[in-house]
This record gives sequence, C-alpha cells and structure tokens, in this order.
Amino acid sequence: MGYETRQGGSVNQTITGLVARRGSALMIYTTSEGFYDPGRLTKSARKMAVKVCTLPGVC
Repeated sequence: MGYETRQGGSVNQTITGLVARRGSALMIYTTSEGFYDPGRLTKSARKMAVKVCTLPGVC
C-alpha cells in the first residue's frame, strides 16, 4: 500500500507499507523515505520472514 499526505497543495510525506505473513507471524513494514517503492520493502520482508521462522512455534 502507499499513500501521500498533502499540506497546502504540495506533498508533505509519502508512506509505503507492506504486510507479510509467515506461519503464525504477521509482520507490518512501513517507510516514509522517498517515493512509493514496495519492491524495496518486499526484499526486507523476505529476509525477516526467514529470521522469524527460526522462532519456536511460528512456522
């Protein structure tokens, strides 16, 4: 997902978010850096999903 906040007719902030699920874990990633770029967050989400699965009882 992505959205922009505006103030006075100009873009104030751009938010990009991603929700990922792995086993019983639900992970939410957001960033307010730069333009709408979900691909960058997807890479981070995949790396973290591998780490989360090492926790007992998650995957």
